[in-house]
Amino acid sequence: MAAGAALVVFAGEYDLSCEEQWRNELQRLCREPNLIIDLQNVTYLDVTCATELMRMHERRDANGFGREIVILGQPIVRRLFDLLSLRLLFRIVDSSDDAARERREATVVRHAFRRFQHFDSLEGPLPATF
Repeated sequence: MAAGAALVVFAGEYDLSCEEQWRNELQRLCREPNLIIDLQNVTYLDVTCATELMRMHERRDANGFGREIVILGQPIVRRLFDLLSLRLLFRIVDSSDDAARERREATVVRHAFRRFQHFDSLEGPLPATF
């Protein structure tokens, strides 16, 4: 019986300012033999974070795991994947339904940390914990 796929959902903006937290999250995913990364609700992803995705893929590949399925949504994130030719590393799909068709095993959903950078609508100082 095949192990279930882990579906990890990211949302918000990811850039250099959260690189360490992003890297730590991806490091944990290196132990998942069947992985689906949902980036549908990621509104911004910079090249630093894309590089960490590539490193995660290399570590998982070294562990003998197959290619990751990545669900893309926002045009800006799709464009980055195209510019960096990440379609060569990851199996790209357009929706959760497409990912489910790719992986026929049961899926365990886990939400990754959510990152928002724009605080134009907030008044006063930013919260101390972020």
